[in-house]
Amino acid sequence: MDPIKAITESLPPVTDYLTYLTILESHLSVSPLHPDLLPTLNRLLQANENLTINIGWDLVAILLPLPSAESCLLTIARTGNPREVILKVVEAFRALAVTDDELSRSNSEPDTNLITTTENLTVTDIPTTSQPPTRIEKYITLLSVLTILHSRIKTSYPSRFLSTSLVAILSAYVPNLSSTLAVISFLKSASGKKRPLLPPRVSSGAVPLAAASRITDVGSIDPEADATDKEVAEVEARIQSRLLQAFLTHIVEDYIGANDLEWAKRFEEKMMPEKIIPGRKTTSQTFIDDEELQNRDLVAGQLLVC
Repeated sequence: MDPIKAITESLPPVTDYLTYLTILESHLSVSPLHPDLLPTLNRLLQANENLTINIGWDLVAILLPLPSAESCLLTIARTGNPREVILKVVEAFRALAVTDDELSRSNSEPDTNLITTTENLTVTDIPTTSQPPTRIEKYITLLSVLTILHSRIKTSYPSRFLSTSLVAILSAYVPNLSSTLAVISFLKSASGKKRPLLPPRVSSGAVPLAAASRITDVGSIDPEADATDKEVAEVEARIQSRLLQAFLTHIVEDYIGANDLEWAKRFEEKMMPEKIIPGRKTTSQTFIDDEELQNRDLVAGQLLVC
């Protein structure tokens, strides 16, 4: 049966939500996917909020491994039940958690999500591809989804959701440029702080992609929202601030530990130029000439001003 016809004609109330989810899963598990299947599913989810609320959280694990499924996941984040969806996103992060060996191997591989730009930091969408998403691409997509979900949840104790999310994010973090830029975007959204970018460099550089910073709309309201006491809200704000600070400390430690910035050497060259050997290229000049090292510096700077 044609998959487009199947998922369109079997929409609830023709079938119940559980049956419809089974039909969707059967067609989404076929490889290769019908090219119009995910765009059609996205339109159905956007047009029927009840559908997204009832099955959206179950679709997270099904959609995440599929190529070009980011739009569907973002729709689920905007219109699904945020409290249920966030539980599935946290599970997905934990499934991506890396071992020490995998962390070392992932960080030694070249960053493939790169674009050339004249800006010092440019972030945009992950390009559409027919290939299954890599672990890093899944991580960035989940951070995009989480950015929307946290902005939608209205509760007296948001720190309970935030603490769980931060632990999950950290468990799957790989300290390369793409992942770190996505984390920076999430941190800026979660903290509500808007900071300017660092001063531009003279040369252009290849900068990792991260979809999270592009999120501007927060979707529908939280169906389980509750009133918040002013005093409780103030205490919660302080708790969330401390959680984010502790999380950022871990991220900075991991990123700088995996990406040597040679700060001590460059500082020594600046403060004691008499120690520089004539004719030998300095570490400072190496960082000026190498675009990859420039980007490493830029991302570290963005982390430290979060």
